[in-house]
Amino acid sequence: MRRSGIMERGELPLFDYARSRNTDPVTSHTAANEIQKSGALNKQRTKTLLPLHNWLRVGKGLPTSKELAQGDPELYHRYARRLPELKELGLVKEEAPRKCKETDRLALTWWLTDAGRDECVRLLNGSLS
Repeated sequence: MRRSGIMERGELPLFDYARSRNTDPVTSHTAANEIQKSGALNKQRTKTLLPLHNWLRVGKGLPTSKELAQGDPELYHRYARRLPELKELGLVKEEAPRKCKETDRLALTWWLTDAGRDECVRLLNGSLS
């Protein structure tokens, strides 16, 4: 997959395609286009990548998306959708599933790739200037 360039300081690259499936209703396609055009998609990706970076930095182990959300359903909704996108961008990777401490069910865990760590450093340095 071709990776687009960085859009602005503090933002992640956009996908070159909408995030809705062909079988989704027209409202889903409209929402996918709106979130991309408005810049909200990049902001949500950044607000998913940096919490994962912080979680790992303090040595809490590999989180599930539910654990990363720490009980916040809105954050869980965001993380569950954006982590697979960040994986497609090569910024995070899935690790071995384990029993989630929040749900007591088997769930994937997440880790930053080298590119993901580099992106976090770039984002954090950009927010300091």
